[in-house]
Amino acid sequence: MEALSLDDVKPGMKIAKDILSSSGKVLLFSGSYVKASYIDKLRNLGIEKVYIDKNDSFIKIYEDFSIRVEDIFTNAFKSGLIDVECVEAILDALIDIVGEIDFNIILLNRLQKKDFYTYYHSLDVCLYSLAVGKNIEMDDKELRDLGRGALLHDVGKCEVPDDILLKPGKLTDEEFELIKRHTNKGYEILLKTGVYNDSVARIALEHHEKWDGSGYPLGIRDEQISFWARIVTIADIYDALTSDRVYKSKVLPHEAAEYILSNAGLILDPVLTKVFLFAIDVYPVGARVLLSTGEEGIVIDSNRSFPLRPKIKISTTDKIIDLEKHPSVFIKNLI
Repeated sequence: MEALSLDDVKPGMKIAKDILSSSGKVLLFSGSYVKASYIDKLRNLGIEKVYIDKNDSFIKIYEDFSIRVEDIFTNAFKSGLIDVECVEAILDALIDIVGEIDFNIILLNRLQKKDFYTYYHSLDVCLYSLAVGKNIEMDDKELRDLGRGALLHDVGKCEVPDDILLKPGKLTDEEFELIKRHTNKGYEILLKTGVYNDSVARIALEHHEKWDGSGYPLGIRDEQISFWARIVTIADIYDALTSDRVYKSKVLPHEAAEYILSNAGLILDPVLTKVFLFAIDVYPVGARVLLSTGEEGIVIDSNRSFPLRPKIKISTTDKIIDLEKHPSVFIKNLI
């Protein structure tokens, strides 16, 4: 435990001691993970320092687990088998903390190592998928099975050569066909464990299927695609868009969210798309935004039906704009 000035506190750090107001009210409980929006609120309340568990921040957990995922994939390549105990240990931690995460922490703090993309991506897709599962109140068994399939959805890539996975230019038809096989290979590896059921394995098989039938490897459509795979597909696309890749630069979270929403009912499940965007909270309460009107404001309320249309309080006035009721005004950027 270490006392840090609020200026040195970063999103993702874990609170080691309850933070109290001047009246003794608990503002943040020990064990909570710091979100970006919390820091300004604490500063406004006159909090100057907080106690941080330096050995257990979310970012440290995240980076440690990326190495564990690399080990899982490496083992799968060497033996064709999954280290089930390692997967379960990761899930134990992720399920426990997913409700505390500001997902923008992931995007702000991820190490920019192109050769680690698959491992960070696997963690991200698992976290996003678990957030959706919790949001729709899956039971514990369903949540764990969803998490297993999400964490391992790309395990079939263990047999794709790095010079293809990390190729900066356009893939040849032959190279793309080789990459496409990772869905079938992942399905085979997961079933081979003898532990994971067909529903879990189908996530690896079907996470590139599309709502309109244009995906692969089966070309199935809408509700023919397993429910869990439809969740992971959305998480997979969102994370790919918001990550730097060897062949493209990332886009901002709200731009990725707009892409996801614009493809609802086309390549993505229209109902789960809205659930996903609400669950990951692209515009969390407390986020500072720039509107198309040129005004700056703060998000004061989310909108479950229209996740990209929250309520905004304009910074320089007391004016509140409900974006659902003002379709001509939109969020231009996060500040």
